[in-house]
Amino acid sequence: MSLVAERFDNGVRPSRVGAVMADAMTKRRVSVTLTEEAYEAAKRRAAKAGLSLSAWLAEAATKHARHQQAVENAEAAYEEAVRVNGPLSPEELRWVDEVFDATMDRRMPPPYPGTA
Repeated sequence: MSLVAERFDNGVRPSRVGAVMADAMTKRRVSVTLTEEAYEAAKRRAAKAGLSLSAWLAEAATKHARHQQAVENAEAAYEEAVRVNGPLSPEELRWVDEVFDATMDRRMPPPYPGTA
């Protein structure tokens, strides 16, 4: 592992960006079109994180892709559970919604109905 220690687009050379597998990662240069609002927000967030805009966008895209995959996995698990066990009750559906909300807010999900 190595620390990223290159000069960024804005000329800032952070003392520590974070340990990354910089030499092991293949990178591809792409062009991205953003609204002015998205550009300004991303630029602010990147600066706050001590990252170049490019590094911040790459991290955001990776996190988004992982999140989308997790949603797809959850949907597949739900469909399989319904196929095997039948439809959920209204109480169970409310619990599933609460678990997803808690997960998105990064807090502990509620216990399964009838187990607390």
